[in-house]
Parts: sequence; C-alpha cells; structure tokens
Amino acid sequence: MADTAMERCEVKRLFLVNGAKEPRWVNVAVTDVANDSEAMIRCAYCHGAIKFNKGGDYVLHRWRTDGDNCQGGHGPRGAQGLSSKPVN
Repeated sequence: MADTAMERCEVKRLFLVNGAKEPRWVNVAVTDVANDSEAMIRCAYCHGAIKFNKGGDYVLHRWRTDGDNCQGGHGPRGAQGLSSKPVN
C-alpha cells in the first residue's frame, strides 16, 4: 500500500467521561479534517506524524522511516510497528 492510499487518519477529540473532558484518538476520513488547521492528527497504523498533501485529499508520513516501516506507508505489508516518534 502506498502512502498516497492513506485516506484515513486519527484525530484527537475531547469526550465527556464521568463529568470530565478526556482526549481520545478517533479514526476519521482525511477529508473530514483537511480544512482544520488546528486538528492534531496521526497515522492510524503506526501513530506517527503525518502531513497533508497539497490537495488535502490524502496524508503522507513526515518521517521516511515511519513510511518505510508502516503498513499504511510504502513499507511491506505486515511490517506493522509503532513509529519511532509516536504522536501522543
């Protein structure tokens, strides 16, 4: 799977849990957050940093090593592992 096929990502959203706001990662389509410059996003597979392409219709890994080792990147499928610099 190529980086250009990454049409989904995770975005951090606040949820009300037992009366307190708690941040959680939610899997969303890239087009849903493309116009939100404030959104904190990460790769849904390796949890690494990602960036939007110029058109905003898909995302790319910021670090080449993440793209090489992630099943959502251009690495071998099944080489799933967490990013060396995960976004928390």
